Order: sequence, then structure tokens, then C-alpha cells
Amino acid sequence: MASLANIVIVSVLYCATGFLSNNELVAQFYDYNKLTFFTREKAWESAGGNTKTGKLVSLGLDDEVEILETGKSEPIKLLLGQLCKKDQEFIARFRDKALKSTFADSRKLSTAEEVRDLYQKLFFDGLVPPDNKKNFQNLLEVLNRHAASDCISIPGEFIKPKELAARKKEANQLIDDWISESNEDHSRLKRGETLETKTLKAAIRKDPTSVEGILLLSLLYGIKEGGLEAEERRLVDAIETARRYHGLANETEKYNMAGAFNNLAVNCCRQNLLNKALRHWTEAAAIADGEIKEIIGENLVRVTRLAQNDSKLNTGLSASKQELRRAEELFKTFNPKSSTGGWKLVVPKGADGQVRSNIPFVLAPKTTFEGEVIGDTRCLKCFGSGQTRCPNPTCTRGAVPEEYTIDKYITYPNGTKQYAGKGVAVRKVRCPTCFGDSEVKCPCCTGSGTQK
Repeated sequence: MASLANIVIVSVLYCATGFLSNNELVAQFYDYNKLTFFTREKAWESAGGNTKTGKLVSLGLDDEVEILETGKSEPIKLLLGQLCKKDQEFIARFRDKALKSTFADSRKLSTAEEVRDLYQKLFFDGLVPPDNKKNFQNLLEVLNRHAASDCISIPGEFIKPKELAARKKEANQLIDDWISESNEDHSRLKRGETLETKTLKAAIRKDPTSVEGILLLSLLYGIKEGGLEAEERRLVDAIETARRYHGLANETEKYNMAGAFNNLAVNCCRQNLLNKALRHWTEAAAIADGEIKEIIGENLVRVTRLAQNDSKLNTGLSASKQELRRAEELFKTFNPKSSTGGWKLVVPKGADGQVRSNIPFVLAPKTTFEGEVIGDTRCLKCFGSGQTRCPNPTCTRGAVPEEYTIDKYITYPNGTKQYAGKGVAVRKVRCPTCFGDSEVKCPCCTGSGTQK
């Protein structure tokens, strides 16, 4: 049976040569917590039975182990084989974790050169098991060839810049086609039907370094379908892409990346997660240009206004004093203006550097398109419906339990009955709060569904 370390190295090697695109091994090692090199303090036993307490601080290429003994300033040097079998197995597990961690980290890098440097460090830190060193050296040779060609790292393969440019062109055309196809039938939008997204998703797969398609898809879910969770998933994908490929992005792509941070922050506000929203807006500040900063500034003005009035007007956005201070400090860096027309959602720019002003979902109720941004005035409490769930805790589908008095009888085998006194039974009656509707008029927007 192949060791875990061997499986990781072989799967990475396949990725590096371009043969692994949808392999389960890629997904298997994708999300691991980053491993710190120093192990915890523990008792180390030699093959001869001697014990010392300390931390593992180094592994050499020739299986030389360095252990820093508790209370000492200089580490003890010995060979791996001089440790007992149990501690040798501990180091083997440590190496496996390091391989998994490195594999996960490599999935977040944008170039073959960065991936090569990461694996070289793992190799020279002595974290590659001896029986896998040959495979690992083959991997480094492949990564060196990709790095020499300035290859870009995308899920499952490395591609040359020329090929990436061709993919970007194809992806842009697919987005153009999707917008044209979707705009042909406005009647579907008016009936509230969902748009076909197959072509748009194909564009996202074609160019995994761009957030434009993902941003459009998230707007479609969030604006037209009102799906907060679906919108959040797509925006998280966009953020991961933005973080990975920020170093390769041109000005248009940086605009779209900052827009993804802004839109995810608005999504967090809709879920009353102000602390997370402020973190996303802070990240946006690092890459935002003047246009995006103005948009974020307006959203932060809105955050402050709604949060300050939540206790009085039940606005749906609550904040601690510390969060309010953070918001006020943050929006000073964004040249804030008065916020009107709802939350500001960024619409991505296309390859020509112009905002996609012909997006197919601007007819969504309670939203406006203001040249470069979508203004979303839907109420935070009811998400634009004007109704919220009945506040009566005993109400179920518009009915509440009610006790009433009944006469109790004992029935004998011969069929005769004998009165046994009064009892209590429960029945369902119409809820006096929602009058059987299971919903009430939203207290935040008084039923209009709109929050100015």
C-alpha cells in the first residue's frame, strides 16, 4: 500500500506535468491547516532507551535530526535511526503533514516559479521522506522547466502566458455570448424565471485567473434570485481567485477583484455580519482605485447610518461600539459621500476596460442600475418581500395551539361509558398575530420592501 507522502508527491508530479486536471487527489489535499515547522515539546527516546524532553527543530537531507532540549540553547544532533521506532513514526507523520500542507499552499500560488520555490524549501528543510526523494527530485525538475517558461499555475496544470492570453480572449467571448443570449428574452426576467448560466460557467472554467465571470454569476444569484447563500459561495470563489492572481492582474482585473470584496461585504451586511464585512472592505482598500473607493465609501456611510439607528428603527443591521468605531475610521479613507439608492454593488468591467452596462438582470425589483453600479434598496429584514416571519414563537404555518376543556369518559368492554370528569385537549387555531398568514408586515420597512 502506497504511503500518504508517496501519494501526495505522485499527485503533485501529475499536476506539474499537466496530466491531472480533475483528479480526486487534488481535492483530497486542498484544504489543510498550515503546518508550523517546530513540533510541540515532547519526550524523545533513543534506540538505547535514553529519554530527553525538547522540540524537533530541524531535519537534514541525510536524515540528520536536531532536537532542542528543554532549558538548553544548542540543539542535539543525531541521525533518525538513533531514535526509537515510535519517535521515527512520529517524524514520518510530521513529514506527511508537511507534504499535505505544502500541496495545499501550492494551490494558492499563481506561477510555476512560486510553486517550485515552495517545494524546494520543503526538500532542503529535510521534510521529504528518504524513499520519496527521487520522485521529489523529478518533480523539481519538471517545475524548473515550467518556471523557465514563465508558466502560470491554474487548477490542475501549468500554462504559458501566451496560452493564458488566448483563454482570456475565449472567456471574454463566452461572456459576450451569454449576455447577448440572456438579453434576448426579457419576458423570462419579468416572470421571475432564472437565466441559463451554462455559457457563463464555461467562461469561468476557461479562464480560472479572472473574477469577471464569477462576479457576474454572483450578481445574478444575489440580485435576481435573492439567494444570499448562493451569492456568498460565488463571491468567496471570486475572493480566492483575487488573492491568488492579484500579482498578475491588470488594472481592469484589479477593479473587478476590489469589486468582489465590496460585494461580499454587502452580502455579509445582509446577514448582519458587520465584523466580516469590515474585514472585506479593509482588504478591498489595498487594491481599490478611485472608482471603487467612492462606491465603498457610500456603502460605509450606509452601514453607519443603519447600525446607529438599529435600536430605534429595527433596521436589521446591529453593531457593537467597537464595530461602529472601525466603520467610521475605515470610511474616512474612502472619500465617503451621502448614500442614496441602497447598497452599491460593483458590476465588473470587460476586457475593453468598460463596465458591463448591458447586464441581463437590471430588471430585478427594487434595484437600479446607475451607470457603473447596481443600487439595491431591498430591506435587510425582509429582503424586499415586505413580509417577515410571524414573531409569535408558538405560531406554525399561521396556527397556534389552544387548550380547551373536554368531558372525559371511561369506556368498558361491554360498550358502556362512565363519566370521569373534566380534561384538557389541544387544538390548532388561527394565530392572532399574523391572522393565519404565518407572516406579518416587515417592521423595518413597514411592508414596502424598500430601505432607502
